[in-house]
Amino acid sequence: MKHSLCSGFAALCMSIAAVAFAQPTGDYPIRPVKLIVPSAPGGGADAFGRLLGDQLSKRLKQPIVVDNIAGAAGTIAIGQLAHARPDGYTIALGTM
Repeated sequence: MKHSLCSGFAALCMSIAAVAFAQPTGDYPIRPVKLIVPSAPGGGADAFGRLLGDQLSKRLKQPIVVDNIAGAAGTIAIGQLAHARPDGYTIALGTM
């Protein structure tokens, strides 16, 4: 019991330290951001994605390009996200 408590406390301390040292960069984004919407154009998820993209565009001061990728219950869209460069310029809307 004592060992697992110490391990848990150490993990908590490391997570707090990681958050404390995380510094946002002032130069993100410097180009348009792609928002993948896992549904066909014209549906509810598309409308929500476009509203979200508009608000993000205002906040980030960069265009948000909405890319509708329908099919396979969202698997194709999430596959595109998984294969994108991990630089924060490709994001996806998750739907249920």
